[in-house]
Amino acid sequence: MTMLADLKTFLGLTVDEATNFSDLLDMILTAVKIEAERYMGLKYFSTISGTTEKFDGFSGIFALNYANVSSVSIKLVSGDVEEVVDADYYVVNASRGIVKMRSGELQVGRDGVYITFSGGYGDESAPSDLRYKVIKQASYEFRRRKDPGLSGVRYPDGSVSKYEISEWLPDVEEVLNRYRRILL
Repeated sequence: MTMLADLKTFLGLTVDEATNFSDLLDMILTAVKIEAERYMGLKYFSTISGTTEKFDGFSGIFALNYANVSSVSIKLVSGDVEEVVDADYYVVNASRGIVKMRSGELQVGRDGVYITFSGGYGDESAPSDLRYKVIKQASYEFRRRKDPGLSGVRYPDGSVSKYEISEWLPDVEEVLNRYRRILL
């Protein structure tokens, strides 16, 4: 099932409601996924195949923009000279999108390291806890769409309902932090 279909199920919408709100739900879900990827510092839900990112050669650690990377190759470029780096000279942390040289920094200048890779999980194969929490956040934003900024309601019987007004629901943020990339 797609994340949009899962969101509709999570919300418990009737068939008519699911149809009527489909575009709005898709917009909210897409926005939550984009914000989650920004918060985490790398892309989980987007996918890419055979893309190349450029890096300075003054570091031996390279943080790619995608999680779940595969088919990694490195080429060093200095002027007209190009050299492909043997895979034995680097280690890839695929789930975090990190490439680390075994011998430290490379001796090439600005934008001298070209790393080609495929990456991202896509909606359906993203880690299940992350996928669920993004759906939960999108559900919350859909339900609260008509009262942004409202932090509580007092009812005639004297009871009060408080609403979360931070950017992320606390349990969603906890999971996002587990997948978040922090670079020093």
